[in-house]
Amino acid sequence: MFQKNISILREFLKKNNLDYFLICATDEYLNEYIPKDENPRYLLSAFSGSTGDMLIGHNEAFLFVDGRYHKQADEQVDHKMVKVVKLMLNNTQKQAIEDILKDKKNLRIGIPSSKMRYMTFCNLQKDLPDVEFVEFDKEPDLAGFKNCSSNAEIRTVPISIVKYSADEKVEKLGEELGDKTLIITKLDEIAYLTNLRSSQIPYFSAFKAKALLKKDKCYLFTDAKELKIGGKFEVLPEKEFFEYLKKENNFMAVKSSINLMTYRMVENKNIEFIDRSPIALMKAVKNECEIAHMKDCFERADKVMIEISQWLNDSENISELDFSNKVEELFLKYGANSLSFSTIASFGNNTASIHYSTPSADVKLKENDIILLDCGGYYEGGYSTDATRVFFKGDNPSKEQKEVYTTVLRAFLNGLYYPLQKGSTGFDIDKKVRDITEQCSLKTFHFMHSTGHGVGISVHEAPPFLGPSESAKKQLLPGMCFSIEPGLYDSEKFGVRIENTVYTDDTDGKLQIKSFSKAPFEKKLIDYSLLSEQEKIWLEDYEAQCKK
Repeated sequence: MFQKNISILREFLKKNNLDYFLICATDEYLNEYIPKDENPRYLLSAFSGSTGDMLIGHNEAFLFVDGRYHKQADEQVDHKMVKVVKLMLNNTQKQAIEDILKDKKNLRIGIPSSKMRYMTFCNLQKDLPDVEFVEFDKEPDLAGFKNCSSNAEIRTVPISIVKYSADEKVEKLGEELGDKTLIITKLDEIAYLTNLRSSQIPYFSAFKAKALLKKDKCYLFTDAKELKIGGKFEVLPEKEFFEYLKKENNFMAVKSSINLMTYRMVENKNIEFIDRSPIALMKAVKNECEIAHMKDCFERADKVMIEISQWLNDSENISELDFSNKVEELFLKYGANSLSFSTIASFGNNTASIHYSTPSADVKLKENDIILLDCGGYYEGGYSTDATRVFFKGDNPSKEQKEVYTTVLRAFLNGLYYPLQKGSTGFDIDKKVRDITEQCSLKTFHFMHSTGHGVGISVHEAPPFLGPSESAKKQLLPGMCFSIEPGLYDSEKFGVRIENTVYTDDTDGKLQIKSFSKAPFEKKLIDYSLLSEQEKIWLEDYEAQCKK
């Protein structure tokens, strides 16, 4: 199938006199996670990671992957057909594309306007001024494509969980809009604004829709039927979205949140671009009702971690697929409506694949194996849980296994107990955590991803962000929820990651980080001699919280 699809794409290049086509691994809503059978990048390369685009020419094809996916891409891609371009921290896909094309002249590159962020297009156009970009509604039809969304019921989240009605949110947001109409195509923002959730899209609690928000009214464009939202909402068929764009003027939009096709509909009208949607910040700062609900969700998620640890100890001859299936069974047992992402369940060397997404029936758990579990679920409120733990099969871990685990634990504790000050940012926490991981004496193990991300309706939410980039230099505010997840990985050996989802709390008048997750650590892997006295105090404090 993959070779056939590359041939289809290359025939398309010839027919349209193109030198390359840029394949975007997303959908018209710019979702991060889409089912692989809807993902053109997967259908062309066999790479099943959540992010990573492709550039395909007549005689060459490139797949761009960040540090989370270096090992996975190497294992899944046919390197005779596709070259894997491995992006490092603070290296961008745009820079990699520029390097590939720098000596080529008079290029025509096809792009899918419905699946490309307007911001991405602007950046490419700015840095590749000699390239002619030719816009198509989407990529050509590919073999194996399948629509995986369902007609799942759309439900209303109780006010006891969200605190504010959809009408109240419209009223509050309207104060910032003036005479502008905000274009909303991010599905988690629409789910938040409407207080509606669904299992329509795999591993997501949002539903397919677009919206136009005015000062005192919201037009919701969706094919869902019989929605009850509020008096400030008018529900219309999704196909009418572009017709309304033609009628309106004075728009407001975020370049990174709308696709190029949407921009083309309003480019000749009065449009103001803003750095961040007002919904994004409102959504990022959880109120006391949302925090209370998320605490309850993580209590149930912790039960999964505790029970799966015992199951791993007691079981023999189990595979990664058995492990993954058992995790899903336990989430449903403890009240989850669905998983919030595909479970990362790996043994041995596969733990070094940071976002390992193909648990195998053939990979069996062996004595002295490192085991990694990264998992989450959606509950009544449609907010994601996200946590990672490493377990050990047996009683005699090696010195190397203990040093790597303990270093990651130290980094985690320094992040969790970071002394927040007024103006503290995710950049600050990331630097502290990264300073610890760099102290590991085993220099073949590397920390190749960010320290954390916002968590909410989407498992990856922004703001906030914890990393070494400029985008992380945003002040952390009370009520923000995010992960802290340092890791160390050697692709030839194993990987370790510890992750809790946390929130910023100021109930005592001092901003501090508090953890939703209370799952215990793997004591067999801790080398206490590597912990500082302060880290031992932090560990004792955390373990005391686990027992409450």
